[in-house]
Amino acid sequence: MKKFMFLGFVFFVIAGGLGYMAWRGVEESKDNQPTGTEQVADTTPKPASQTAKYKVVVDFSWSQATHPGSYPEGAHLSPIVLAVHNSEQALFTNGTQASLGIEDMAETGATTSLAGELDEAKITYVLGKRVDAPGSYEFEIEVNQTDSLVSLVSMLAPSPDWFVGLDGTKLFDNGTWLESVQYDLQAYDAGTDNGTDWTSANADTQPHGLISSPSSSVFETAAATPFGTATFTKL
Repeated sequence: MKKFMFLGFVFFVIAGGLGYMAWRGVEESKDNQPTGTEQVADTTPKPASQTAKYKVVVDFSWSQATHPGSYPEGAHLSPIVLAVHNSEQALFTNGTQASLGIEDMAETGATTSLAGELDEAKITYVLGKRVDAPGSYEFEIEVNQTDSLVSLVSMLAPSPDWFVGLDGTKLFDNGTWLESVQYDLQAYDAGTDNGTDWTSANADTQPHGLISSPSSSVFETAAATPFGTATFTKL
């Protein structure tokens, strides 16, 4: 609205004559008047959702090209077992004795005993399928803020008791879901068979040892190059 000014007079009678006084009025544009409290954008970060879904791609790169001299005939990975759990739970723990389920998985690729252990512990898990190396396997999982750790295992076959895995990998960190993360699959010896080469005859370890990094020179040399990766991408 346009601003305007005006000048006014008031006449009055005073002794001996007529007097007057003047005033000036001003109207300001309404556009210049306060319009109330200004709206300020809320920059407070929204809390993370309680659950999240991830695409998981387990890529086994193990081949004659990547591991010359450490790629036995018929090389493959047993059906993947992936567990979703909290910090008080574990699929396996390096430096401890292997459970019967881990022993069976590492020596034969069987998953029945391991699945039973996870059922008893009320741990959510996914059972995959055998993958001929090189090869990959893809699936989806759902995690929550309480159970936001993932672990997985798969036997390196043929082998005495050697496997690859991840132990308690985080997908939720510092109040935020990770968008995409990739991990090298770590190599482990289950400590349940004395074999030192890929095709060694069965030789049960008594008493059982502990899960460890590769202990034989053949396995240690092979494990210097990762056998594959696991990639988690938030959907």
